[in-house]
Amino acid sequence: MNLSTQVELGQTPCGCICVVSELKPVPAGGRAERRESACAPLVVAVGLAAMVLSACGGGSVGPRAKSFDSVKEMVAAMKEGGVACTSLRSSADRFASDAGQCKVGGDTVTLDIYRDRSDRDAALRVAKGILSSGSVVVGPDWTAGSRSEALARKVQASLGGELQSL
Repeated sequence: MNLSTQVELGQTPCGCICVVSELKPVPAGGRAERRESACAPLVVAVGLAAMVLSACGGGSVGPRAKSFDSVKEMVAAMKEGGVACTSLRSSADRFASDAGQCKVGGDTVTLDIYRDRSDRDAALRVAKGILSSGSVVVGPDWTAGSRSEALARKVQASLGGELQSL
């Protein structure tokens, strides 16, 4: 089987550089893929190129984020992580395969599951073009958004993912 490797560099809100590599089969081989990422302070990333030696302390990435099949699964994982998401109701999102909103305290959290990363990324581009405030936690195939950054950080602690500003 022929494999291709794709490497991306990105910067997190804490000022760290992330190196993300994907190992994928060349088109005629199914959809199996391996994705790895690591974050390091900018000085380390520049000084050692792709060799990342230290994690971004206190940075934006929580526990390793997993994929979810439904918004209900996300709500259950949030609960296991100590975030009680109540009053779940379905919502519509043209990019999402499953979408909903729930309440945590008095704040609303918008939860979306996507078929793939390209749908997730398209939805993020639209949201960032429309919204002028708020935060979103981004997982492999999902997002969880809130107007409250503090709440988004709690969601991130329970689900993993990367915290981004809108």
